[in-house]
Amino acid sequence: MVALIGAAVLLETCRYTSSGVLSRTTSHYEGRYRMRVYEARTGRLVGTHSMAGQTSVWCTGFVEEGPDNEVVETPDDASLRAFLRPYTRGEKP
Repeated sequence: MVALIGAAVLLETCRYTSSGVLSRTTSHYEGRYRMRVYEARTGRLVGTHSMAGQTSVWCTGFVEEGPDNEVVETPDDASLRAFLRPYTRGEKP
C-alpha cells in the first residue's frame, strides 16, 4: 500500500501563455510517501518504508486549457522496484 504523507519542496512552476498572456500554471512538488508491504497470504504487515517522489521534473511544451494545478511527484519505477526487490526474493530488507 502506498500513502501520500505530504508534499515537500516546490520543484518547478511551469507557466503557459496563450497569445502572450499567462493562461495557466502547473506547480510540481516532491511527494513524501509511506510504503507498506503486506504478506499476500496472511495480510500480515512485513515492512514499511518512507520514500520521496521524483525530484527531476520538466515543463511540457504544451498543456490543455484549464485551471491552474499542482502535481505531487511520485517515486519512479526504478525506486519502487529497488524497494520491493528484497520482499519478492523472500529476503528481509
